[in-house]
Amino acid sequence: MQKFTYKAKNNTGETLIGEIESTSENSAARVLITKKLFPIEIKNITARTENPLEKIPFLSFLDGISKKKKAVAMRQLSALINAGLSLTQSLLTMSKESGNQKLKNVFNDVLRDVEGGTSLAQAFSSHPRAFSPLDISLINAGERSGTLDKVLKRLANQLEKEAELISKLRGAMIYPAFVLIAVVGVIALMLLYVVPKLTELYQDFKGNIPAVTQFLINLSNFSKSYWWAIILIIVVTAAGFKSFINTEIGRKYWDFFKIKAPIFNVLIVKIYLARFTRTLGTLIGAGVPVLDSLRITSDSVGNVVYKQALLDATEKVKSGTALSTPLADSSLFPAIVSQMIKVGEQTGDIDGMLDSLANYYEDEVDNLTKGLATLIEPLIVVFLGFIVAFIVIAVMSPIYSLSKTIFDAPRM
Repeated sequence: MQKFTYKAKNNTGETLIGEIESTSENSAARVLITKKLFPIEIKNITARTENPLEKIPFLSFLDGISKKKKAVAMRQLSALINAGLSLTQSLLTMSKESGNQKLKNVFNDVLRDVEGGTSLAQAFSSHPRAFSPLDISLINAGERSGTLDKVLKRLANQLEKEAELISKLRGAMIYPAFVLIAVVGVIALMLLYVVPKLTELYQDFKGNIPAVTQFLINLSNFSKSYWWAIILIIVVTAAGFKSFINTEIGRKYWDFFKIKAPIFNVLIVKIYLARFTRTLGTLIGAGVPVLDSLRITSDSVGNVVYKQALLDATEKVKSGTALSTPLADSSLFPAIVSQMIKVGEQTGDIDGMLDSLANYYEDEVDNLTKGLATLIEPLIVVFLGFIVAFIVIAVMSPIYSLSKTIFDAPRM
């Protein structure tokens, strides 16, 4: 929002001077006209106050609004409109009753824009950090078809499903992440504190120290002397990897690796298929044209390999081919996807078939995430066993060699 000063005349010819907030001069003029004021002069005095987080890229996520909170807000807005309230009354109620300050600010801005003659979709599009192109497209479709309350309810369902999927994935990764942190902590403790104490003991041993023990001692000495270098290498490697996957070719390789990665690829592919079917079904069901729905969905899947496949399918659909045909020709989509969509095309219920597929894949993801810890546990046990065995062998080998020397020594 921007701040403007205005000079306007009322119905009696009296000149009034004041300030108003709006997205543009034209929008500000429309607001004044709705208040029965004839604008003479409108001047921009202060640009919209920017959120300081926008200038800090790695903190920009703090400026977002969670999908769960957005879902609740969209469901409430749908209920208000369905109850017979006008759009401006509904937005005013949301701006007052919303329990989230960020959402309050958004609804305040949206209300001003809508009062100034802007469409609801355009008003929400002024907040790209809070509302994605998918959200805007659905709202726009609802406004055009006159079914805004139903589309907002559909959008709320979509956001809830996405939030639930993300929550399940995070929950499944808690145990492996905790174990990994514990393992790294134990290894660091052994190298920095335990092994140096044992090294002092080994210095009194006569004879050569076993190679495995010497390796552990050297590793400990290096870690103790150059711990800062290890941290620097980790940070630089992570930053380099992040920069690489942010490039076009890097993102392509990384996304291709994710759908081919051993063990995890089954889960990852099903996540992408769940997003694809849920998003496309929601858009088509809301009345968004198929070509637009495919383009929006390609950006929402979250994988450039799938995005390219969907863009290729879009071009074929544009030339008159049924959607099920290019999907059937692609190795990225299981046969069940193209078959269900083909049935939907024949029956005129594509969105219904896509919703059924989305429910199926979301259930599959749910089952896989529940068993993810069980799947990873044997690998963690083997890894821990290897680390423990290596440390035990390295620590006990000199002691075993010393005891053998003592017992094998000739007796007087």
